Amino acid sequence: MVNGKRRHRASVIAFQGGGVNDGAQGPDISVIPSVALKQVEVLRDGAAVQYGSDAIAGVMNFVLKDDTDGGSMSVKYGQYSEEDDGATVIVDGNIGMPFTDNGLANFSFQLKNADDTSRSAQRPDAAALAAAGNSDINDPAPIWGNPKIDDDITVFGNIGLDLGDDKDFYLFGNYSERDVTGGSITVTRITVTRITVAMCIQSMRVKRYWLVMLVWQQRVYRAVHGLMLRLKHH
Repeated sequence: MVNGKRRHRASVIAFQGGGVNDGAQGPDISVIPSVALKQVEVLRDGAAVQYGSDAIAGVMNFVLKDDTDGGSMSVKYGQYSEEDDGATVIVDGNIGMPFTDNGLANFSFQLKNADDTSRSAQRPDAAALAAAGNSDINDPAPIWGNPKIDDDITVFGNIGLDLGDDKDFYLFGNYSERDVTGGSITVTRITVTRITVAMCIQSMRVKRYWLVMLVWQQRVYRAVHGLMLRLKHH
């Protein structure tokens, strides 16, 4: 959840070729930058009474910052020392400001670029096929490591306003986009764009609220190639 409201599911459906989580489709929390968070609440026991049957095993609530003044900005760099790969640069920032005398407007952003990593070794069955004259075998096949991430930009906004008479208005949402190149087995490049907006006027007196949520997600596969080997020995 974000600010106590259920987060929409991502457009990715898990498929691991027979894994226990095949078909799972959950929220993508990677688009929530840490600079936008005030706190993360984790309830490990059952929370179905408060949040519905989906929370029978617990719930995680990502609470966005609600400061009305001040701000921060940081630049981070790191990479893996042993292989000298995976260089990552993250630039993020946050600013809070008042929204009239009775409200708040808090905005955050994060820009990330990361090089790919590889911890791969050629599979014996793929090496045997290559030795037998098959020239269509990638070396290594497949690649095990993190993909290359370009221009991973996320913008988050959190707005609230006290309307008086036990009524509140809130609006929060995000825009995120990234280019991902690499990964294991088949996918070479994906562009992912997400826009989420949640808006509501709620009355604490009658415990009633109206919620309007707009979710737009796009995944563009620019190229697909590679080779997956699955051999069975009898």
